[in-house]
Amino acid sequence: MISKIVELNRLSHQLFDNLVVKLEDREISKHINCIEHKGEKCDIICLDDGCESKGIICRKCQYSSHKNHNQWMPIESFLNLIKENRN
Repeated sequence: MISKIVELNRLSHQLFDNLVVKLEDREISKHINCIEHKGEKCDIICLDDGCESKGIICRKCQYSSHKNHNQWMPIESFLNLIKENRN
């Protein structure tokens, strides 16, 4: 569990620094459109160890290019977990 939290923390810095988004922004998924699926909002984070493109994805990505991955998390849950573990 601790190693997963450390990994989530590392991913959070990488993802949010690249997107220049504050962790407190609870409306993040409403502002990020999927680059592969026009009109789809990204509201999931793929955390699968084997994923080469870990990051924010939409539901269509989850069931297509990430369909064999077994670790996803809704972005709201991810943000809450990071926020809880930063204190």
